[in-house]
Amino acid sequence: MKNLLLLNFIILLCSSNLIGQSSSEVYRIVEGGTKKINIDTKTDLETLILKLENDWELEMTGKRYWIGYTDLMYSIASRKEEAIKPLTDFYNSTSTENGKFGVLYTLHLIGIESNITGRFTESFVNSKARKTILEFVYSKNEKIRDLSIELLMRDPWQSDVPILMDAMQKSINDSWTIVNALIRYIDKDAPIQNEINDSLKQRIIEFKTPDDICDKEFIPNILKSIKSNLSESVYIEKELFKQNLNGYSCTGFQSGRFGELIKDITNNNVFNYCSLGYKVQYYVEDNKVYICSSETAKKRWLDWWKNRQNDWNKK
Repeated sequence: MKNLLLLNFIILLCSSNLIGQSSSEVYRIVEGGTKKINIDTKTDLETLILKLENDWELEMTGKRYWIGYTDLMYSIASRKEEAIKPLTDFYNSTSTENGKFGVLYTLHLIGIESNITGRFTESFVNSKARKTILEFVYSKNEKIRDLSIELLMRDPWQSDVPILMDAMQKSINDSWTIVNALIRYIDKDAPIQNEINDSLKQRIIEFKTPDDICDKEFIPNILKSIKSNLSESVYIEKELFKQNLNGYSCTGFQSGRFGELIKDITNNNVFNYCSLGYKVQYYVEDNKVYICSSETAKKRWLDWWKNRQNDWNKK
């Protein structure tokens, strides 16, 4: 077993180095090894970008924290900053969702210099690519806006925060993706996800996990179990029991300690690196836990920002 773990570690280490090499052979990290990426160095950049309109799917990597960028995306990203303006021009001209999503993923690949490493960390280094992706957090297209946030939060830059706050303030919806992503940027003195006292964290919450973990009643049912067991210490907004709180992905939580469960529900764990989580948050006041809607959490973030914006801009 030890030898197998060592072998897997060596494979990942070698794979990470191979991805970042500026050689003619580039490899994609997948579970258990690598797969060669076919870089197109002959086709002109404009033609390559136009191909993003075609049907494509992200490659399977076997791990949700590794994005399966396509060979086409790698081919475009190999042109580096030269590709950024043509990509944005194409985004503005295409009417296809495939094309627009393809632009975002390719810009992100340029931003990380096609270098896939680690499980819960990622180094975004190209500031021009980042500035371009940040413009999309204002998009009226919800999916585009949310994908841009999901890509940016993988390596949270403090310079993103004023833009995210501004986008949240100007948005008429609950901004749940920004609400959740901000925890990646601000882990101290945040107005949500405060520390819960130890005795409450140890309380056991039992519930039944449905066959379909994406059942819209799953999270509300967990909240009902919390309410029935911890009503003296936990307040839950009534509206949450009536809402579909699912995000873009689902996780099969199990019965267990309240402290771990509340972290899972509100995306306060290692997987917040690659997941936007659910549409629910919590905060603590006077040792009482308040499980709240994204709308309430948004108001708390904006109130928090009013008192810190000037100092933040001086950084």
